[in-house]
Amino acid sequence: MTLILTALYFQFISNKVIYLEIVHFIFILFLLLVALIMFPESSRFNYANEDFSDSKEGLSKVARINGIDNFNQDKFKFDTEK
Repeated sequence: MTLILTALYFQFISNKVIYLEIVHFIFILFLLLVALIMFPESSRFNYANEDFSDSKEGLSKVARINGIDNFNQDKFKFDTEK
């Protein structure tokens, strides 16, 4: 499909590749931005950086996705948490 669209672009729109590269660059930036927004830091990363509140929120989301309703992040305490 990409090959066909590229051929149509060069045949009917322009024979300069820079415009196509600009469109691809903008699309890659958009995908990167969406990925950064949709995928938060992992709970393990937050735990290693001693950001326990964010780590608990991440574990709470994982528990909710796994169907565990009785996970209480207020009563949960990490072993290195003060």
